[in-house]
Amino acid sequence: MTKTFFCKLLNNPFNDPIVTVEFIKQGTSPSSKNRFFLFDLGELSNISSKHLQKISHVFVSHMHIDHFIGFDTLIRAILIREETLYVYGPLGIINAVNGHLSGYTWNLVKNYPLKIEVFEIIESGISCAGFYAQNGFNKIIKDKLPFNEIIYSDPDLSIKAAIFDHLIPVLGYAIIEDIQININKDKLIERSLKSGHWLSELKDKIRTMLFDHQQWEQGINDNIYIDGIEHSVEELKDLIIFTKGQKIVYITDIAPSKENIERAIALAKDADVLFIEAYFLEQDCDHAGRKGHLTARAAGHIAAKAAVKTFEIIHVSKKYLDVYFAILDEVNKEFINEK
Repeated sequence: MTKTFFCKLLNNPFNDPIVTVEFIKQGTSPSSKNRFFLFDLGELSNISSKHLQKISHVFVSHMHIDHFIGFDTLIRAILIREETLYVYGPLGIINAVNGHLSGYTWNLVKNYPLKIEVFEIIESGISCAGFYAQNGFNKIIKDKLPFNEIIYSDPDLSIKAAIFDHLIPVLGYAIIEDIQININKDKLIERSLKSGHWLSELKDKIRTMLFDHQQWEQGINDNIYIDGIEHSVEELKDLIIFTKGQKIVYITDIAPSKENIERAIALAKDADVLFIEAYFLEQDCDHAGRKGHLTARAAGHIAAKAAVKTFEIIHVSKKYLDVYFAILDEVNKEFINEK
């Protein structure tokens, strides 16, 4: 599988859990240009200023300090940026963003272009609010949207959210790329067509049309020029190979309840990579229940039952600094035994 995006754990497992998602190739549609995703918004000292400037979408699990303290750092870095920042989070995210922004004086930013769009996800729907530099980041309430698991989509991928219990509502997320579009090189040679920029254009047109199901069903009426000669996309589509896309899942700070575990398995099903917390050892399971965190054994169980290809441990209690191997051993044993 060729990769459309790279996911990376920003900090080590004992520090604030943050996963960055950097796209190898940006999409052509307005909604999929200049994307750089961040999952959770804790301490950002390990991310460069260059990458802070690129962040387009932030998906917050919840607003405990180790998952949200980086909000001010991010806003300061992108304050004069033209591209909008999109923030998704659970119940309370709009008030949290409003609280951070209202703590500062913004009398000198009226000519700044930055816009922040915030989406608060609960079972009954998605509340929306805008915060714009031009009006001093005063909250603007917008129309509510329905919540049907998918909270973001463009021609390349979609983001699914699931609501979990951490003694408060928290969100887990899955990045789902339904298909990858590649070129059949044998067909290219067979038809005596030379490689070139037109291949990227062809893939982008196919991807956009697949995203618009009505347009796909009506037929492909677009054209592409190859060495100055016009070809219809319809006649070129046999050059395309469709393969399964990537799926990356992020789950942290969830209580080890049966309902949470079942929901985590469903969200993580068949993921290529699962980023999952293993906050406590199983010997401390009673404490894990009181604090609303997974044990390493529970993390391994979820990874196994979801049949993930690989997993990466995030968010481990610092009480295990000297015995991290025990966390890894417990996760791996459960993953192997449960498969």
